[in-house]
Amino acid sequence: MINPEEIVIDVKKAPPYNQGDLEKSYSGLKIEWTLLFSGFYKTNHKISEVRCYYNEETIFPWIYFDVELNKYPEFKTLHEKKIIIVKGIIDKVRGSTINLKDIESIKFLPIKKESSDETTISKNNLTETTKQSDSEKSDLFILEPNFYGVGIRLKTLWERYFKRK
Repeated sequence: MINPEEIVIDVKKAPPYNQGDLEKSYSGLKIEWTLLFSGFYKTNHKISEVRCYYNEETIFPWIYFDVELNKYPEFKTLHEKKIIIVKGIIDKVRGSTINLKDIESIKFLPIKKESSDETTISKNNLTETTKQSDSEKSDLFILEPNFYGVGIRLKTLWERYFKRK
């Protein structure tokens, strides 16, 4: 599945004359993307426009979509840079901005410490719990989203866990 950054780069590579047609060609494409929450604009007391981005290093591209706050009240207390998975349809692409519509689902990915020696990591409905010895605790890192929407440090932890099995 194509990611938001690939879409914007694809459009920018095209000659300016063709960019508008290429942007339109992405309309209607079904997506499921892992994004970083940035904030939202209150359009009224029930609906808000959510602002996310795909790449933390460049804060690029911007992705916008509307949500009903009564359906997703988590947005009322969600902090910046939290990871969400959005499933919907591309409405339009314009420059470095992608608007989504018909949002089918939004998943909020938590990473939380259960106790001082146990960590639970959730990603795409996969949850694994690992016991950490004192020597391994120094290698336990906090999630830092990157270009792929998933932290390099989280990947390191997962690799260590699966290599032990």
